[in-house]
Amino acid sequence: MNTYRSIMDSLVPFSYKIVQAVAFGLFTGLLLSFFVNALDRTSAFFASLDNYFLALPLVFLISHILIHNYSKDTLDKGTDQIVSAMHTQASVLQKKSVPIRILATFITLIFGGSAGKAGPSAQLAASIQDLIAGAFSLSAHLRRRMIVYGVSAGFTVVFGTPIAGTILAGKIIFGKSFVYRKMIPAFLSSMTALMVSRWFDVSNFKTVIGYQLDFPLLFFVLLSGIFFSLHAILFILLLDLIEQSVKKAKGPHWFKPIVGGFLVLLIPLIFQSTQSLGLGLETIENALMGKSLPLYESYLKMFTTSVTLSFGGSGGILTPILFFGATFGNFFGSLFHLNPALFAAIGMGAFLSATTNTPFAAVVLVTELFGLSVGLLAVPACAISYFIVRHMSVYPSQILRKNTTLLLNEEANHSFNIKHIIHKINKKDRKKRF
Repeated sequence: MNTYRSIMDSLVPFSYKIVQAVAFGLFTGLLLSFFVNALDRTSAFFASLDNYFLALPLVFLISHILIHNYSKDTLDKGTDQIVSAMHTQASVLQKKSVPIRILATFITLIFGGSAGKAGPSAQLAASIQDLIAGAFSLSAHLRRRMIVYGVSAGFTVVFGTPIAGTILAGKIIFGKSFVYRKMIPAFLSSMTALMVSRWFDVSNFKTVIGYQLDFPLLFFVLLSGIFFSLHAILFILLLDLIEQSVKKAKGPHWFKPIVGGFLVLLIPLIFQSTQSLGLGLETIENALMGKSLPLYESYLKMFTTSVTLSFGGSGGILTPILFFGATFGNFFGSLFHLNPALFAAIGMGAFLSATTNTPFAAVVLVTELFGLSVGLLAVPACAISYFIVRHMSVYPSQILRKNTTLLLNEEANHSFNIKHIIHKINKKDRKKRF
C-alpha cells in the first residue's frame, strides 16, 4: 500500500508536467511554424530582387531605434539575453518587446543582415511562455520551466532536432547545473512542436552522407578539430572586438547603425556576391552537397555577422555558426581531397561545440541531422574543438555565470564581500575571453 501511494505521489505531478509540456508544445509549434515559414519565404523573395541590400543602413537604423526606444531589454543577442534573464531578471521580455523584436529581426534578415533565426525563434517562444506564466500568476519555478520549454522548442523547430534542441537549451541556460532527467518534459514539448512544424512544412537540414572509415580519415577528423577551433576563436574575438569598438565609439547613437549598414552593403558591392548576407541557408545546403565554395566567403560572413549584431541589426547567432562550420568543413575536405560534404557536417557540430561550449549537444545535432555514423565520427572533432575553446563563448553570460559559481564557492570560506567578488569575476572574465 505504501509502495502504491509512493508511486502515485510521484506519478501525478509528473503526469501534470507531461500534459503541460505537450500543451505548450502545440501552441509553440503553431507560433514558430508561422514565424519561421514567413521569415524564410519573405527572405527568399527579397533575395531574388536586384540590390535588395542597399536599404541596410536605413534598416539597421530602424531596428536600432525600435529596440533602443521601445525594447531596451532586448539589447543583448537573443539567446544570451535569455541566459542572463534566467539568472538575474524577473522576466525574459516585457509585453511590448515581443512584436518589436519580431519586427526588428524580420527587417534585418529580409534586407540582407547577416544573422540567424534560431535565437529569435527561441526568444519568441520563451517570451510567449513567460507572458502566459505572468498572466496566470504562476510560480517562479514554473515560469522558468516554461521558458526552457520555449527555448527547446525554438531550437527544435528551426533545426529539426528535438534531442539536440533540448540539450542545447539546457546546457546554454543552465551550464554545469544542467540535469538531464529534468529535461524530459522539455523534450516532449520539443517533439510536439516539431510534429506541428512538420504539418506546416518547415524545412530543416537533413541529408544522408556516406563514408568508409579508416585510420587516415580518423587522423584528418582529429586535425579538423584543431582547424575548426582556431576559426571559432577567430570569430569570437572578431565579434567581441567589433562589439566593444561600437560601444566605445563616440557620437550619436543613431549614427552607428547607419555606419554598420554601409559596412555590410559594401561587401556585396566589392566582391559581387551576396553569399555573406542573410541567413545563408543556400550556402549551407551547397556545402553539405559537396559543392566547391570559395573560402573568402566564410571570412566575409564572419565580418558581416559581427557587424550586423553589433551595429543595431537584430537576429540570432546559431545559424551563422552552422554556416561557418559547414563552409570551413567543406574547404577542409576539399583541401585534403576528402569528402567535403562529410567534413561540412562534422564542421557544423565542431563549430557549434567550440563557440557555445556544448559538445554533447553538438554531437547529438550532427547525429539527428546526418545519421549515427556521421555523429560518431564527429565526436573527436567536437571534443577537441570544445577543449581548445572552452574558456570562450559567443554567449558572454555563459562565461560570467561559470566564473560567478566558481568564485562564490571560493568566497564561501572567507568573508563575503560582494564588491570583491564582482571585481574578481570581471578580471577573470577578461582573461578567459582574451
